[in-house]
Amino acid sequence: FFRRAIRTGNMVTLAVGAIFYGVSTLGGYPQYSLHMFYLFGLYALIEAIYTWKLDKKRTVGILVFFAVFSGFGLAMSVVSYLPALKHMALSLRETMTFEESAGGSLPLSRFVSMIVPGFFGYITGTSQVGSPYWGFPGKSFFFWETNAFIGVTVVLLATQGVLRIRFRREIVYFSIVAALSFLLAMGDNTPLYKLAFHLVPGFSTFRIPGRFTLWLSISLIVLAGFGLDRIGKKLEPRDRKRSMLTVGIAGGVIALGAMLFLAGAFDGASQYLGNPQIRETARKAMQFTLVFDLLVLGIYFLVLYGRFPQLGSIGFSVLVFVELYVFGSSFGCSAVNPETYYKRFTLTSLINELEEDEFRIQSRLYHGPQKGEMLFPRNLGNVLEYPLTEGYNQLMLRRYNDFLYKIDEDVGQQLLSVRYKKEAGQMRLFRAEHVPWNYLSSSVRVLGSEDELISFMNSDRFVPGRTVAILDTPNVEIDSSRCTSEGSVEVLAKKFSYVKMRVNAPCNMLLVRSDVYYPEWKAKVDGESTPLVPANLLFQGLAIPEGEHIVEISYHSERFLAGLVVSLLAFFSCAFLVVGGKFGVARLDQPWAGFATKDQK
Repeated sequence: FFRRAIRTGNMVTLAVGAIFYGVSTLGGYPQYSLHMFYLFGLYALIEAIYTWKLDKKRTVGILVFFAVFSGFGLAMSVVSYLPALKHMALSLRETMTFEESAGGSLPLSRFVSMIVPGFFGYITGTSQVGSPYWGFPGKSFFFWETNAFIGVTVVLLATQGVLRIRFRREIVYFSIVAALSFLLAMGDNTPLYKLAFHLVPGFSTFRIPGRFTLWLSISLIVLAGFGLDRIGKKLEPRDRKRSMLTVGIAGGVIALGAMLFLAGAFDGASQYLGNPQIRETARKAMQFTLVFDLLVLGIYFLVLYGRFPQLGSIGFSVLVFVELYVFGSSFGCSAVNPETYYKRFTLTSLINELEEDEFRIQSRLYHGPQKGEMLFPRNLGNVLEYPLTEGYNQLMLRRYNDFLYKIDEDVGQQLLSVRYKKEAGQMRLFRAEHVPWNYLSSSVRVLGSEDELISFMNSDRFVPGRTVAILDTPNVEIDSSRCTSEGSVEVLAKKFSYVKMRVNAPCNMLLVRSDVYYPEWKAKVDGESTPLVPANLLFQGLAIPEGEHIVEISYHSERFLAGLVVSLLAFFSCAFLVVGGKFGVARLDQPWAGFATKDQK
């Protein structure tokens, strides 16, 4: 739609494209949304360069169209990204060093997996198939991020697409994207990624350069489509010879490399190939690629010099399917029944307790010799709705990470209301001491800095459940000498983003809730807004005057509401252009609309 819009000057088409672009940015993957912005910008730039000498007015129009297209598309995602930017500023990912960003850079040898499926091993679910994964030793999670595979058929057809580079600007575009993606995917193995990290807005926020293999794959696939289109037509003898020569060279290089590897020429290239299991798995994968390479070359010859070149479309489509099927037919498949698997971790007594009271379970050890041990598999707490202290969050709050790793473990588990904790070296839980989820305290200590607060919490002067450490002076004066009892807290109503309590305080006190402090949580005491403060580094703290009060705490994001307004305005503006196009009010001048025909001529 974007291509058609800038070719014809049709605002209706541009609006439809912007809607699709806006929806794609709501997919929850900001790194790829950033990439898409630059990819659309590159396409607009190439179109502008091609039309500069022919029609400068249209060149300016193309750049304006890109601004409108990206502006409306990105505006539709403001509802998601505006709150996320605030969260990010409070997370571990606020800043990133180049070394952190470059993790997952692909050395040249890693691109072998683009045409040799399973060369470095294969991972499906939690299992390694064939041999240990050695593409990134000790970091098997990079398999999901970087193990791009498109196959021999696509690579050889892509060489034919590039042969038409003089005739189609789209081929120029995808050739440039493929080259840039290839270099960027190599990360710190080339200077380009470092330049992008320091100079290109947004790049310094993200990591794992190997993810650029997505755009490399897409570009080669599109170029292969142009190549298949080319050989599907009747070629002149000279073009036929040129086509066979380029494919023969590309296929010959692949065949030669495969035969040398099978002959043992590269056995000393990596210490991992000394492992018989790894070497055998890699050789089987290479044998498949060699056979397939020769098969593609044979069919290519028959298509070029046979009587039915149109059969190439069917033949090559079948070959692509077979390659993908061999590599990916078992991907994400398992003989394990999910319901059976999850039931292994279902603890009925635990669920019954959670229905009656609020507490957490510590399934992971954060300190000591057994640091990192886990009782439950990763992310299972989300599946079974167990309130675990751990989980995976790309934007983990810095204060939560500091609490887990800087506060004494026994003190931390008590304050997190951990009732059950994994026993070191054992696959079982034991009951731990903990403070209530909601409690009142009149022993409040105001510290001058976060470091002082952490030091105080790790000292003998801090008593979990009785002492509270804060950085901000409460809005009511708290004097522990005036308190004759601990007071009481009764939860009247609770949802994920709202809690209502009846609080009885014998004196001015601080109410502490085990829910994590975050600026978007708002509090009211008897209907009057009252500030929430971070208590004990991590939790919600609220000053309560003497007496009985109704306290309400709710999650309210002004950024979300503002973003929602912007996103809806952007969407309805595009929808108006689409509907208005029926009445002829959303089309630019006719000379631009006819420019595509002029280009073709």
